[in-house]
Amino acid sequence: MEYYYFLKSENGYVVIDGKLTAVKLLSVTTHNDKAYVSYRYNLTVDKLPSHHFFASKEMFERGEPITLGKQSIDCMLPNFTNNNDGTFTGYTIDKNRMPKEIIIRTDKIICPFKEKAQVYDAPSDLYATIAEAFQNTTYTEVGPDGEEKTNVGLVQLLKLTEEQLVAIDTLRLALNSLKDHGVTLVSDTGNSWYAVNTKKVSGFRVTSERDEPDDRKAKDGEEDVRNIGKLRIMLGIKAPYCEDGLAFHVRR
Repeated sequence: MEYYYFLKSENGYVVIDGKLTAVKLLSVTTHNDKAYVSYRYNLTVDKLPSHHFFASKEMFERGEPITLGKQSIDCMLPNFTNNNDGTFTGYTIDKNRMPKEIIIRTDKIICPFKEKAQVYDAPSDLYATIAEAFQNTTYTEVGPDGEEKTNVGLVQLLKLTEEQLVAIDTLRLALNSLKDHGVTLVSDTGNSWYAVNTKKVSGFRVTSERDEPDDRKAKDGEEDVRNIGKLRIMLGIKAPYCEDGLAFHVRR
């Protein structure tokens, strides 16, 4: 049974050029049954053997590198088929726009701490199931009478056209203009929008009921806004919902 390794920390220290340096953990990968830590330092991504990684300055001084734990690999790509031999089965789209089965080795899998698992050197179109692959492609069907029919995948139907993408770019420019003018837009799951002038304040922070109670409290130097309704604006569009548990259901 293959395993992947995980760390119980998101930040730590490594020795870089003889200096104990704070870095940001990104992921842990395995190769030949050895674990390697990927970390971000000075806007670059580097890798090093895990035994050189320390969770704190005190642990470094005590000579206690962070301990790697083991966890079953099958939770890394939960939607893919686990072949129970150190590989997973997935699907991509071939040159004929048809789903093609591929095998993913465990040493190609990257497990970030706060994001979904990724596959290193993966095809641009990688899908967990053949049904998902078919929704992302368009293929031609030839009937018994020789008549050809084009079958368009559902995701292909929902994708924006070139003209719509231009409209999105226009919206993006408008949003950037708002930002340049010191306007911050905030939305909630109650379909309300708020516009905040952040030019006249030195700091602005937004929290929600999903945050930890301590995080929702005003910190030193902060004041709570008692009536955010005064900042509500009408945009004529609904605010987006939270991504957690989001699903699209379509009737053709």
